[in-house]
Amino acid sequence: MTTEQPPPRQRPPRFRPSTLHQEPEAVTWARERVGFTKRALAAAVGISEQLMGEIESGWRSATPANLRKIASALNCPVAVLERKRHYASDDNTTRPNHHLRESSDLMSTTTQPAQLTWGRLPVPYAAAWTGEEPDISRLIARPFGAGLAYSDERPEDRDEHGVLWARIPTRPGSGRPVFEAMHSVRQREALLHRLCQVCGKPAERNEQGWLFLSQYTHLTRAMGDSADQGFTSKPPICPPCARLAVELCPHLTDPVCVRSANPRVWGVSGGFYVPNHDAKAIPYPADENLPYRHRPDLEKWFLASQLIVHLTKCTPANL
Repeated sequence: MTTEQPPPRQRPPRFRPSTLHQEPEAVTWARERVGFTKRALAAAVGISEQLMGEIESGWRSATPANLRKIASALNCPVAVLERKRHYASDDNTTRPNHHLRESSDLMSTTTQPAQLTWGRLPVPYAAAWTGEEPDISRLIARPFGAGLAYSDERPEDRDEHGVLWARIPTRPGSGRPVFEAMHSVRQREALLHRLCQVCGKPAERNEQGWLFLSQYTHLTRAMGDSADQGFTSKPPICPPCARLAVELCPHLTDPVCVRSANPRVWGVSGGFYVPNHDAKAIPYPADENLPYRHRPDLEKWFLASQLIVHLTKCTPANL
């Protein structure tokens, strides 16, 4: 007589939490950005490595206290790591990235760009995204020392001064935001048309001029001995966005605001290229600034990536 064995115990199915305090991929991105392993971050926060892995994979929700500790350990605003707000949609329009939403209070019905966010943190209009990598695969050196060109060059590849610009796709919302870098097309557009670098709307101007926000060391180094002028590649900004940037941006450790009554286009930043034996263009290993109409013989070997403006008649501004 055989004894019937009881069936093996079934492990109950495991389900992901229906709500999360964190955006899992944002936590992973922020951790990898500072070079932490999961073990190192878990030790800094005071939790187990397994729990840290489950937080990043979305199997566990980080408590608000642990999320603040994670943000502190990674030196980033907690808003970067928080779960995005869900929004109602009246249509079936596909969003460009599931980390993003459009802020209706910052949009115009026709011409103004949508304000994108990462978690709950607004992404500046001029900021670059990881999905917007430069493409210089068709960059060549023209024969007889004629300078740089693209093999399939188009009129929009050069500015009104004849300087060649790096080709960068315009795909805001693709990948992750690079808060400390600016997209060359949007940066240039914002400077030329006086758009706020954060919301993309027309920047505010008063009797003292346009508002500019920068690191103190960057602006004072550019100003040199003159207290009423300087150089910047940062587009103007409106006061509400300036206050938001000072509060949330971890790269603005020592911010300074000035108003310029007469900001003027000065030149470009980028790099020089030199030709090699097979008509390829080889980058010179240094970033440079090039003033317009100063050295035409150098301009033809320069690939621009940012516009630079000369801020004149500057006065300190308070937020």
